[in-house]
Amino acid sequence: MRKAKKIKIPKLSENLAYLCGILAGDGYIQIREHKKEYLVNCGGNPKDEKEFYNRTIKNLFKELFNISVKPQLFSKGTYGVNVYSKNLVEFLLNEIGLTKSPKNSLRIPKIFYSDRKLLFKFIKGVADTDFSIVLRYGKYPVISGSSKCKEFMREISLILEENGFKVNRFFDVRFNDNRFKKGFSIINRIEMNGHHQLIKWLDVIGTNQPKNLEKIRIWKEKNKDNKRIKW
Repeated sequence: MRKAKKIKIPKLSENLAYLCGILAGDGYIQIREHKKEYLVNCGGNPKDEKEFYNRTIKNLFKELFNISVKPQLFSKGTYGVNVYSKNLVEFLLNEIGLTKSPKNSLRIPKIFYSDRKLLFKFIKGVADTDFSIVLRYGKYPVISGSSKCKEFMREISLILEENGFKVNRFFDVRFNDNRFKKGFSIINRIEMNGHHQLIKWLDVIGTNQPKNLEKIRIWKEKNKDNKRIKW
């Protein structure tokens, strides 16, 4: 049994929405009543996300909750943070409306619908963990994100479409995967293609993810002479 960790209760803010988006993407909330254990975990790829965890996520936990976290490499091959705190778990579940593990019923918390900027920051957090920017043919940008939860992807799609994005949806797509008993998994993916979509994404949503920022730098360099792009 762990001693309850005192936390600062933050006010509703864009940074709070952003961190909650990160947790919706790469995190999970777990309660083990028999051990009186309350866990908030967040983990990513150690190959290209250490900087993101060492700076952005570490600083957000300190700023918002006054919790000092030390990102580390976990045995499952992920790099991230564990926070054992009943107060934090109850705040995220009861006050914010995040979903505990498994995230089968994942949704955007209703509290963030009070302000469009909060919605955008939440989506930014999801995208900085569960989305990617790919340069097809070396310079044509594609933003894509996926989730096992179709309604979550549908919800994000609707918000993006309502704000001028052209979203391609690929729901209930079956992928062969021997890690599962059935031999396959079901993925729900969305995509936004093209230079103007990426420019709009950077203007409306943005990114703090270092690997995305590097892709954007390469994209700009590859397309600096493209007169059809309105920078």
